[in-house]
Amino acid sequence: MRALAAMNDISGVERVIEEMKRDAEDADDWTTYSNIASVYVNAGLFEKAEKALKALEKRNAYRDLSAFQFANYIVWPSGEFA
Repeated sequence: MRALAAMNDISGVERVIEEMKRDAEDADDWTTYSNIASVYVNAGLFEKAEKALKALEKRNAYRDLSAFQFANYIVWPSGEFA
C-alpha cells in the first residue's frame, strides 16, 4: 500500500484496501486504518482520511491509547480536522 501511495497511485491503494476488506483478518486492525488515513492526508484527500479515522476508532475496541496518538499525529500537521 505504501509503495502505491509513494507513486501517487491512489486507485491502486484503494484496490489494496478492498482486497484487505475481503480478507477480514487483515482489515480488522486499527493500524491498517491509521495507514490508510495517512495515505489520504498525504494525498490531500481529507474526507477519505476522516472516514478512515472513524474506522480506526471503531476498530480500537480496547481503547488502545496509541491508536489515538497515531490519529493525532496524522491529523494535527494537516490542520484539516481541527
